[in-house]
Amino acid sequence: MITKAIAPEAAPPASGAYSPALRVGDWVFVSGQRGISPTTGRLEAGTVHAETQRALLNIAALLQAAGTSVDCIVSVDVCMSDLSLLPELDRAFEEFFDAPLPARSVMQAALQDGAMVQISCVAYCGR
Repeated sequence: MITKAIAPEAAPPASGAYSPALRVGDWVFVSGQRGISPTTGRLEAGTVHAETQRALLNIAALLQAAGTSVDCIVSVDVCMSDLSLLPELDRAFEEFFDAPLPARSVMQAALQDGAMVQISCVAYCGR
């Protein structure tokens, strides 16, 4: 099976020793994306909703570079700094994804650089 690292300019670069995404056969594994602007390299802080939207756009750019799209996401893992803000995350997901929504887990964790949200996912791009 061929593994290809995915790191387009339309998404923020990795901030450590990892690939932003890997395509392995028909599967794409996307590392945790925060609300980092790919043009400024800065966190688009403000609200959970805004950070979630930016993180999802970063994921979309990675998936596009891997030859697939957000429609192929099957599973999402979310880390949030404050679970009481989950309704904001839900609203951003409902605006971004078409039905059926991907499977999802959410956990509370301290995040790098004061981020409120970090999202990773797995997409299946087979036919």
